Amino acid sequence: MDYQLVRATQEDAEFLLALRLQTMNEHLEAAGLYLTAAEHKARVAHQYEHSYLIYFDGVCVGLLKYEDQPASVYVMQFQLLPAHQGKGYGRAILADVIKRAGEKPVRLTVLKQNPAKRLYYSMGFELVGEDEHEYHLQLTP
Repeated sequence: MDYQLVRATQEDAEFLLALRLQTMNEHLEAAGLYLTAAEHKARVAHQYEHSYLIYFDGVCVGLLKYEDQPASVYVMQFQLLPAHQGKGYGRAILADVIKRAGEKPVRLTVLKQNPAKRLYYSMGFELVGEDEHEYHLQLTP
């Protein structure tokens, strides 16, 4: 499955905010987290330099925000537009992130109410911790 990652520019910020609201708000509210518009914008802006738009066949389908750190690869945000979920895009992208990580572990967090956790577990991620709202997962090669 061919895809392209394109570094997000400031012109993409409104799209990324809308994407976040479409993909995360339901899960955040299920967790009892009711964020203001300013809080959502701050989350989009946090480490924006690591944000990449995901394109399949020339169509933007979501966001991958990750950082290749010295000891691990940390996936900060991974969001696909609802119309593009369940088509294997997430699995393909995550498999590529894992492959690129080489011998480094891949880390991420997922809201406990977010069904995306099934994808992560099916790909070999394991629970390494949790807090009130999120599971902390890691895939160790």
